[in-house]
Amino acid sequence: MIQRIQSVYLLVATLLLASFVAMGGASVTSLAAIHASIPLVVYVLAAATGLVGLAALLLYKDRARQVRVITAAQWLDLALILVVVVTMGMRRFGGETEAVVPSMITYVVLLVPVAAYVMFSLGRRAVQKDIALVRSVDRLR
Repeated sequence: MIQRIQSVYLLVATLLLASFVAMGGASVTSLAAIHASIPLVVYVLAAATGLVGLAALLLYKDRARQVRVITAAQWLDLALILVVVVTMGMRRFGGETEAVVPSMITYVVLLVPVAAYVMFSLGRRAVQKDIALVRSVDRLR
């Protein structure tokens, strides 16, 4: 399982999302000024994406199913990114009377789902290369 590079990519993506849930408390809670349920939605999406990524990591024997699960994890991560970006945009340009300046840590924490998306993408590409390699070896037999 761990000797394949896609397992490393999927593990890193899962760990990034777990760190987002663990570190994102102050950053995500600041988004609650828009709507009170936004932090809950962000945490649920991040946790679901992390669990789907972990499931994809454990499906190393069935590569076709692993590609489908990684694709689902990418869609969930994309939804998480969109929720965070739209909420940040609403907060920043929403016409609030007081100017809220997010810190650099907030931006770093909110870029973690983007890094996880990149890792999922690299993992899916590696699984697809693995599938192509197995098909080419089967053709030679």
